[in-house]
Amino acid sequence: HIVRVHDLCCGHGLTGMLFAACHPPSSLSPSMSSSSSSSSVQTLLVDSSKPMSHDILLQHLMEVCPWIKLHLHGKGEDNDKVQYPDHDHDDKEQKLKLKLKHDRHESNSNNNLSSTSSIEYIPSSLQDYTHTNINHDNDNDDMIKQQQLLLQQQYPNHNIIVSNIVIATHACGTLTDDVLEYALNIKACAVAVMPCCYTGTDKGVPYGIKRALGVSWSADIQRSFRLENCGYHVDFCTIPCEITPMNRILVGELR
Repeated sequence: HIVRVHDLCCGHGLTGMLFAACHPPSSLSPSMSSSSSSSSVQTLLVDSSKPMSHDILLQHLMEVCPWIKLHLHGKGEDNDKVQYPDHDHDDKEQKLKLKLKHDRHESNSNNNLSSTSSIEYIPSSLQDYTHTNINHDNDNDDMIKQQQLLLQQQYPNHNIIVSNIVIATHACGTLTDDVLEYALNIKACAVAVMPCCYTGTDKGVPYGIKRALGVSWSADIQRSFRLENCGYHVDFCTIPCEITPMNRILVGELR
């Protein structure tokens, strides 16, 4: 079971990285033969540019969460290659250690698909990323089935199940709406956004509702109806306002 976390407009990417850090790859005993199962988290961090703070956070996470040390990335034949953290690019000894560790994992890849959780930072605008990952000409159901078929061909000894989760922390203004639209297009099993900068996000909301509830609640209620109408169970929660005053989270889970 592969869980793909799409952390969009991610900044340093800590929120997405915590998914991989807090969910180490798990597998049942090999003695369970055909009934054995495993799971791993693949975190895709997307923002227009990667800040230096990302590498610092990643380095500290790797110290306590060794299962995210190896970055699996790419498509097709490149899928089993290792992407080394940028801050190690001059450390040949560290590279060699990682390479040897990767080779040991790779030798057992047919028996253990999830030997590591992966984190990949993709420098890209949200528009370019979503356009690349959404088939605008054909049914996205077919595209998702094709992606799962490719994984099944790559790991013939596994019954592959892929689940997508989409998150965004303080995606400014209508970028939050673009994130939600992307989640709907890929039929994400869950989505969570913490909006901010509500200017222009309440278009289409009746004046009386905006006057009574304010722009932010009007926009988020409208977003909740959008998710609800597409088959999601929707709720709101918050984090402590000491962390951020823009602390409301819109959560949707596909029924």
